[in-house]
Amino acid sequence: VNNKESAYGADYREIGMLKGFADRHNICLLLVHHLRKAGDDGDPFNRISGTNGIMGAADTIMVMTREKRSDKQTTLSLTGRDVDSKELVLSFEPDTCLWQVLGDADWLTEQRKRLAYQSDPLVMTVKGLLKENPGGWSGTMSELMEEGKRLANPLLAESPRTLTSRLAKTEEQLFSYDKILHEKGKNGTGSATHYFRYNTVQRTVDENPQEGDPFR
Repeated sequence: VNNKESAYGADYREIGMLKGFADRHNICLLLVHHLRKAGDDGDPFNRISGTNGIMGAADTIMVMTREKRSDKQTTLSLTGRDVDSKELVLSFEPDTCLWQVLGDADWLTEQRKRLAYQSDPLVMTVKGLLKENPGGWSGTMSELMEEGKRLANPLLAESPRTLTSRLAKTEEQLFSYDKILHEKGKNGTGSATHYFRYNTVQRTVDENPQEGDPFR
């Protein structure tokens, strides 16, 4: 061993020797290595203990991480020379001592977001109002809160102001998932009126829109 050899060079040489052994015998050699305790939000592979020489020499790298030790699900991050980089969510089954693949991490995250959206009382209220009023529904935040009690049971927010803030965070999903448009206007008393409708038909721009049309 060269005393002047860098840590990167030592890691690359040692892993390279093992890779060469595996290549000569046409076998798969799986090495289990440690992770640093400190996390890295940007790249899970930065948690590998040692230098980048390990990743440089190995054909494939797999890292298993979870946010908390008590979490039942683990994320498997995979990258390498001959594989597509991906992240999978795994669940360990104690009865069989096997890992079960729940799905691609991005896909699973999207499914959870969609499920949370569908069960959101605000979303349920807006969709319920549009089911009763196919042409569109309009009203103040106070009126929307009252409709929420009728259609979704729980209180949608502590106050109309809080509900307005919630709606601002939800309106992008309303359009993305259900093509529901939300528009806001002023009424004569100075308070805001909110309009909801499905964007199922392309509206034609009218040079002389009828007075009182909230969607013109």
